[in-house]
Amino acid sequence: MTYDGIVRGTYRKFFIPTAISTMSIAVMNLLNILFAGLFFGNDGSYVVGLALPVVIFSSIITYFFGVGGGIAISIRQGRGDRSEAGGLFTAAVAGTAVLGAAAAVLGGLGAGLLLPVLGAKTAAQQALAGGYLRILFLGMPGVLLCGVLNVILRNDNQPKLAMAGTLVSILSNLALLGLFIGVLRLPVWCIALATVLSNTLCALVYLGYFFFGKSTLKFQRVPFCACIREIAQPGFAGSMIFLTQTILTVVINNILLAVGGAAGIAAYGVVKYVITFIYAVYDSINDSAQPMFSVYYGERDQNSIRLTAKTAGRFLLAGVAALCAGLWLLAPLFSRLFSLEVTGAVRTIGAACLFSGAVAFLNSVYRATGRAWLSLVFTALDNLLLPVVLIYVLTYGLGMGVAGVWAALALAELLTLALMALTARGNLLRLGGMDTPPEKVYQTLILNDEANIVAITEEIQAFCRRNEIDEKKQYYILLCLEEIAVNIIHYGFRDGREHYIDIRIVAGGNVLLNIRDDAIQFDPTAKVEADVTSSAEERDIGGLGIYLVKKVAKEFSYKRVIGFNNLHIVL
Repeated sequence: MTYDGIVRGTYRKFFIPTAISTMSIAVMNLLNILFAGLFFGNDGSYVVGLALPVVIFSSIITYFFGVGGGIAISIRQGRGDRSEAGGLFTAAVAGTAVLGAAAAVLGGLGAGLLLPVLGAKTAAQQALAGGYLRILFLGMPGVLLCGVLNVILRNDNQPKLAMAGTLVSILSNLALLGLFIGVLRLPVWCIALATVLSNTLCALVYLGYFFFGKSTLKFQRVPFCACIREIAQPGFAGSMIFLTQTILTVVINNILLAVGGAAGIAAYGVVKYVITFIYAVYDSINDSAQPMFSVYYGERDQNSIRLTAKTAGRFLLAGVAALCAGLWLLAPLFSRLFSLEVTGAVRTIGAACLFSGAVAFLNSVYRATGRAWLSLVFTALDNLLLPVVLIYVLTYGLGMGVAGVWAALALAELLTLALMALTARGNLLRLGGMDTPPEKVYQTLILNDEANIVAITEEIQAFCRRNEIDEKKQYYILLCLEEIAVNIIHYGFRDGREHYIDIRIVAGGNVLLNIRDDAIQFDPTAKVEADVTSSAEERDIGGLGIYLVKKVAKEFSYKRVIGFNNLHIVL
């Protein structure tokens, strides 16, 4: 058993349900625009394309409170701050509900004012798209809660439940579309209604778990503003992707309307949903790694962060290769399905995956490991500043017309990746502020056998001497390891199989001791303190060691995250 193997196994546990969940949503989005085109013609494709900025707006809120909240929660869990993690969870859900209600009221009342801005210039176009837009706004509370809770569930070690809720949403969406279109013969706005109702049902499923399930996150009273500030650090960087995409979509819609007419907007609607599908592949890979990155960052475990990046990077390479090949082959099919000439556009966007995948992955790593500001800068460049400049240059300056839009989107990805490499001086995964000299870190894996505890004693003593750790701290380190590890071996592994205990010691002004294992859940911090007046024979195993360490430790905390028991001690 190796560290690399453990990280790969943990990543796979998150990847499969996350990929199913994320890709299912992307397929459903593609089906929505496909249904719109098949049953309502170009008018249907036009309406769905016109409403894209509103859909992207919902993703802004989802990323701010979902990804931002999930990262903040996982980092706190990595540090052992369970109460603070619950406070961040409460603030994320409350903030989502408030903004969802505000969007429903303001958007429902002001949809008419937004239509010309989005590209509906004539009265006929506004009449066609108005109902669709209003329904999206009115259903915003359910849509937003569904997205935010899905992300937080993965950070609460429940990726399978997050997947199950997504599948409930998708199946109910398909059933409602069949009813609305096939039986009731409703207009194009019924697609928005099916989306809103199915997302609301999913949100109710998720809320049921947090209220009545075994979640480690509990609703509680919180300092709301302080929690929002902590969520905002990674959350704003993530939501900036969609904020800039909203602005970019409005710009592109108006340019395409000028150079390609309504057919240009309809074509961009198809291309945009293809891009959404591409990013669903990226999100499957990046979102699976995010809880691991954030927990390891909270634990200051730089080795596990790098191993996670290595594992996720392999999945990314496979995904990018499949996207490039698949979109090149399937591009003509999109043109036939939607009766629009989008073959060149889809192939151009597919080729850009060579660069966009790396950009999305690095931004995800930066957000999850305390460098949200860096992700923010590159997100603004990649999703707004560079594309807008290049679109005007290629479309108008070089006279490329509609083709200039697709070329600009691909070229922006290449330039952003080049700037990332230049800024990082070639070391794209450098962990700023986390790089501890190797001689200050002792880390080892032992199997669930008491003899292995004795075997590493001399190694730990030698490490302590090299780093001038005083004898009292050495004593407490060894005592704690012996008592806790024996407890884990005796009571945590009951299936008779081979398991591991990961031990990490970091020397410095304070000494950090981390013990991580894949045993059944066991919280030593909740253990009743030993009766120090009784004899050694009468005391429980682990009781004296825990009692002594609690007395001298500056921090002593436990958490169950990403499937492991994690004990964090600072001496």
